Amino acid sequence: MFYNHFELIDDSPSKLPELETFIQNRHDQSIWSIINKRERLQNYDLSFIRKIIPDARNKIYLSNNMDETINTYNNIRKDLKALESKEYKTHIELSKEIINDLKDLKFEFKFGTAKQRVQNHLSYKLGRAMIENSHSLWGLIKIPFILRCITKKHKQNLTQNSLPLSAYRTIKKP
Repeated sequence: MFYNHFELIDDSPSKLPELETFIQNRHDQSIWSIINKRERLQNYDLSFIRKIIPDARNKIYLSNNMDETINTYNNIRKDLKALESKEYKTHIELSKEIINDLKDLKFEFKFGTAKQRVQNHLSYKLGRAMIENSHSLWGLIKIPFILRCITKKHKQNLTQNSLPLSAYRTIKKP
């Protein structure tokens, strides 16, 4: 069918060295020319494409004034930097808040809350035991023994949880 239409295939000798890619390129050109002929497509010259570019509809995208384009580009970059700095500031503020919260939690973990520290005093423990056991006669009889037991446990906890004297050597005497 295409044996009679030799003008569709570009068989002109190439000035470039013969490489496999050039042979493949000629094959692609011949297939493209066959498709163009079958679909009745038109080939446009490079001069026609150059006429299209300065068309009025492209002025939206390509301004004639290069300085104006550079200014808009610089303005966009400044706006982006301003937005980034605002975002960084908010991130820094949030991270500072988180760090402060973590410091508070670390202090609470190390020393406990105020409620826990008050409840850890010996007087609080003794008063609580007296209130709990004062409601019955049998509880009133047990109070002296319970109080003695609580004081022993409290003193044992103090000796176990206190630091040795070698840890306090950095403190100067008055």
